[in-house]
Amino acid sequence: MDMILGLPGEGLEEVKNTLNWMARLNPENVTVHTLAIKRASIYNEISPDMGKHCDDMVYETMELTREALEEHGYHPYYLYRQKYMAQNLENIGFCKKDKECIYNIQIMEEKQSIIAFGADSVSKVFFQEEDRLERQHDIKDLKLYIRNIEDQIDKKLELLSKLF
Repeated sequence: MDMILGLPGEGLEEVKNTLNWMARLNPENVTVHTLAIKRASIYNEISPDMGKHCDDMVYETMELTREALEEHGYHPYYLYRQKYMAQNLENIGFCKKDKECIYNIQIMEEKQSIIAFGADSVSKVFFQEEDRLERQHDIKDLKLYIRNIEDQIDKKLELLSKLF
């Protein structure tokens, strides 16, 4: 299960509500993401100050989330950072005892293939023997992506054919 902290208009009460639902669902793994508004994002274009507003409560909500997850038997097992994250924080993977998700760790280490579909998505194929990752970027513009869908599919099939 994933949750994002730092969303505009989100405060402690909203995060507490999410955490209550999460406790009821009792997933084996929870990844806590800190909102990252990319420089070229439409949100940054519409409201350049959005990131500043997101920062207001993110430290408090991160601490609340960490404490709540630990109270429910979760422990952190991976962490990763990316550009433009609210308050320069991080994304943290939590899990129940002995429930670490190898897939999550391999994705963070870029040692796992993942096939993505959609405008601006990125598929990645990992070649274990060579310890190499190859990326295939889809067209960003949705109309162009749809117009060229067959070409996008062919590129994915070509990339996958190198692996299998």
